[in-house]
Amino acid sequence: MASTTPFTHKSFPVYPGVFMVNSGYGSFPIFCSIYDFSRWGMNDIDNYYIVMPGYKLSTFPSIGYVPSSTTSYNGIFDNTTGTTPLYYNSAYSDHGSSCYLYYKGNEIKLIGISDTASQTLISISTNTSTTNTSKAQIPSSMPLIYKTMPVYPGAYLINHGYGAIPIFCSISNFDNFAMNNQDNYYIIMPGYSLIVYRDGNYAYNNTSNTFYNTTNFIYYATSPSSDNASSCKLFLGDVSDATEIRIQGISY
Repeated sequence: MASTTPFTHKSFPVYPGVFMVNSGYGSFPIFCSIYDFSRWGMNDIDNYYIVMPGYKLSTFPSIGYVPSSTTSYNGIFDNTTGTTPLYYNSAYSDHGSSCYLYYKGNEIKLIGISDTASQTLISISTNTSTTNTSKAQIPSSMPLIYKTMPVYPGAYLINHGYGAIPIFCSISNFDNFAMNNQDNYYIIMPGYSLIVYRDGNYAYNNTSNTFYNTTNFIYYATSPSSDNASSCKLFLGDVSDATEIRIQGISY
């Protein structure tokens, strides 16, 4: 992984280097090379790519980085020396299946996403330092905070074919944000925990709906109850009242 990648938390970049855009539906964040788009509900839906400054993306119409014999179907979108985001049409629209991602010429790789291995989570550690007001509770140790609010999501909800929805805090009712019964996958950022509930207002949960991530890397999780989530709680660290991220009007 490129050690010079900007905006890192626990050594992993917290901002996507690329967004894959499906026309008329939504976008999918790309943090690293991806061996198989279909594992994360991203296959065969690419229409455009937004490549951030310093990044380069290579795309392939087959899984496992296998190039097509038709060279025009293999995309190379290079913004390594750029200073602004660049928008590119897909090399072979609705056929993207894998990609390499580079920052300043160095590939960003993650076990379990950039290859065929399984991801492994480790035990969680507790962080109890918080800023708690009547309108919000934000753990004070959160990285990249602007005016007391984190500037990047702690998790993403992914719906196959529609896109990724960022989760910045606990959400009491997905219906309020057109997220209800849309979950196929989740991306959990380093150091965060997420509990997913079947019903609104944090009702009905079981242990398989809790995702912990204290690794230094993002974690892709398959929803245990696909298309059946209605609320969630987001934590920085362990699952406790002190580490929950809450915003008035969204979380309660």
